[in-house]
Amino acid sequence: MSYKPIHVYITYVHTQMVQLIPDNANPTMAEIDEYLFTRATRGDIDVVVREIRGKSGVGALLHPAEAYFVEQVEAEVAVAVAVALPD
Repeated sequence: MSYKPIHVYITYVHTQMVQLIPDNANPTMAEIDEYLFTRATRGDIDVVVREIRGKSGVGALLHPAEAYFVEQVEAEVAVAVAVALPD
């Protein structure tokens, strides 16, 4: 009996945390809130959210701060849409 070799490929996605706030590698929730509501531009936010979604899309786990950042942005958009809708 002849055996054929089996090739097993294990993929492991190791990514670094997305830079959420300039000059702050590991921000707290309070620092993320302060940045989003006072200093961030819509363009800055869009770039960070795109990077986080790309990272998540390839199967990488998100850091809790990255998940919080996206949740806050989505909540802000939901509120803006609700306010803009007619009664």
